Amino acid sequence: MLTSPRRDHVSAVVVAFRSAPYLAACTQALLAAGVDDVVLVDNNDDDDSDAAAIRALCDASPGVVRHMKTGRNLGFGGACNAGAATATDADVLWFVNPDTVAAPGSARTLVEAMRAEGYALASPLLTTGPRGQETIWFGGGTFDLRAGRARHDLLGAPAAAAPTTPVECTFLTGAALAVTRDAWAALGGFAKEYFLYWEDSDLSWRATQAGLRLGLVPAAVVWHAEGASSAQDGDSGRSAVGYYYHARNRLLLARRTGHLLGWAAGAGLLATVKPVTAALLKERSGRKSVAALRGTLDGLAGRHTRRYHASTAPRPSAQRQ
Repeated sequence: MLTSPRRDHVSAVVVAFRSAPYLAACTQALLAAGVDDVVLVDNNDDDDSDAAAIRALCDASPGVVRHMKTGRNLGFGGACNAGAATATDADVLWFVNPDTVAAPGSARTLVEAMRAEGYALASPLLTTGPRGQETIWFGGGTFDLRAGRARHDLLGAPAAAAPTTPVECTFLTGAALAVTRDAWAALGGFAKEYFLYWEDSDLSWRATQAGLRLGLVPAAVVWHAEGASSAQDGDSGRSAVGYYYHARNRLLLARRTGHLLGWAAGAGLLATVKPVTAALLKERSGRKSVAALRGTLDGLAGRHTRRYHASTAPRPSAQRQ
């Protein structure tokens, strides 16, 4: 008797941090994209701004959309890890930003291509901008280990310029990252000490070191509402908190890869000083440049236990590199 091929169980994990305006569109799109369930991780530690929106979505799709409350802000990587731990049926985990809208069927397209190409980690094509005028936010990625740069390929190009077949990568953004359960277990998830920014670069680097294949699946498309701003080093929309972690965590990763000297004073020097100089050029108060400088110093010293506080928290989209 003929049997149909086994269908992978796909669980989407969405980390919510003051993300209520985005959650309904994101969740509904994920269900239409073909995921089997959605874990909404409420990562707020100081308010319940997302709780009502999450409860409404859970009530609308009982047993399919689930609410997980962390109780404190675990950071992006820590919250993803917590959400993944509850998705016990998943063959593939899909970590998706709350400010995204996945195209119908995109989850199944993504997972089928992963199996066909042998990718342990994969990303869809990420676009941004007005409907009908979309540009590419992530069209594949390259991690330059010598200079310490994680590059979004085709950033800003028209959506029509995207590749038509899967592309192998050395860096994948965490904005819509799919990982097989086996690869996730082997890698141990995201490194939680980063708290915010660069945990996707760290995971990409560890995956390539382990001999796992990473790829872009352009036939799967996800629209990213505010991604274009958070992708740019020194963007004016990044908060002081964001400047701190972006500067610090790049140097923590440099230490982990054994390239601290090269990233701090060699080929990566320009990228090291850019957050500080960009912040100086973007504002008059100096708050962001001080945050970037503190992050740089903490990164050089290898300090990863300090939690940076500021009056303005990062926007939901700014929780991704």
